[in-house]
Amino acid sequence: MKKIAFAIVFAVAFLLIFASFCDANENYSQVKRVDRFICVLDSSGSMMMKDNMKNLKLDLGKDAILTILKNIPLHLEYNAAFVSMSPNSIFYNDILNDEDFANSVKSVKSTNEIFGRMSPLNKSLQELEPILVAESRKTAVILITDGDFNIGDSPVETIRRIYKENPKISFHIVSLADTKNGKNTISEIKNISDSFVLMDVNEIVFNNKGKEFASETLFADVDVVPVYFGFDNYTLSNKDKENIISNIENVQTKYLVDKVFADGWTDFIGTDEYNLDLSYNRGKSVINYIFEKMEDKINSFGYAGNGKSYKYDNKTKDGRRLNRRVDIILE
Repeated sequence: MKKIAFAIVFAVAFLLIFASFCDANENYSQVKRVDRFICVLDSSGSMMMKDNMKNLKLDLGKDAILTILKNIPLHLEYNAAFVSMSPNSIFYNDILNDEDFANSVKSVKSTNEIFGRMSPLNKSLQELEPILVAESRKTAVILITDGDFNIGDSPVETIRRIYKENPKISFHIVSLADTKNGKNTISEIKNISDSFVLMDVNEIVFNNKGKEFASETLFADVDVVPVYFGFDNYTLSNKDKENIISNIENVQTKYLVDKVFADGWTDFIGTDEYNLDLSYNRGKSVINYIFEKMEDKINSFGYAGNGKSYKYDNKTKDGRRLNRRVDIILE
């Protein structure tokens, strides 16, 4: 059974993560869209060729993965895998460690033969299917490919079937397509579901779209929900209680919420010591209520008191009202 007593340990970890967040202008936190992601790098013969800008496509694909990796919030604790197809190899399959994952991507050789090398994308994808569907958790499969194949069937129907049979899996594409066949294949994959994300490799590598791709496929920014208190008060009203739970449940309909943290604050009236205790009690009252109502829906709960807030102007009545709050941070 989860215990609020664990809040102190969790609070330390959470506050280290959000050290730059506290009482700043940021009004959002980050939650996971999926529990697990798998980067699938097409290593077929066509990917060993250069694009019209004289860049080796395989190297561009590797650069795209590394760029996306830099934009993944590591505190969200993903499970991750990195595999190649045509030929098929598993380079990484574990809890995400960014350094180890990056080294596995860099280890893929870019000097393989081109001529006489087949590109059986569909067969390769079918052989990789066991790792794609290995877990029942929500999974994002990121295909880094030019969509070209010169033997066997198109991979489109295989992806369509996997998606239909495993609704918790989504497919997203980093496109290096430079032929009509490749562009058609990638377009057909994208059209399987509106939830699939497609982005050109150059947008990620050269136009700083790595965070945009990562946020559309792996995580989302959600608003920090404030709960406001009257002067020298830490009791929740019935309306507050209703709003707190409904706001969290609304986020859970779209995203995965593993942790909830209640960050307490006060205005600047009174001593530092008194306000620290008051802010602590505000955070505690909020998290106790969330724990009571959502113990079976959230994995971790934490809270803290930070004392006086200067986020809003304490010289005004409205500023002091806004500073007397608890920020509910979801992760």
